[in-house]
Amino acid sequence: MDTGAPIIWTDEAKEDLRDVLHYLSRSPLAYVDNWSNELTKKLSLLESFPEMGRKVPEKELSHLREILVGNYRLLYIPTRYDNNYWR
Repeated sequence: MDTGAPIIWTDEAKEDLRDVLHYLSRSPLAYVDNWSNELTKKLSLLESFPEMGRKVPEKELSHLREILVGNYRLLYIPTRYDNNYWR
């Protein structure tokens, strides 16, 4: 297992994150803070444990994984497959 792998976001993933943050901006500040903290913690864990997410059952790509942050699903490919590009 790779450790200390950087997370590289695709342009599409960055745009999706902006959309989520824009949507969440209508929520109470405490919810947004909790969600942001959860995201930060999970991303930090992923850098050390890139295979921690579960495989995505409905996709035919065996290397595609996901983690949940609140009601949102983050799909990613671990480093050994494609440099942790996120979508």
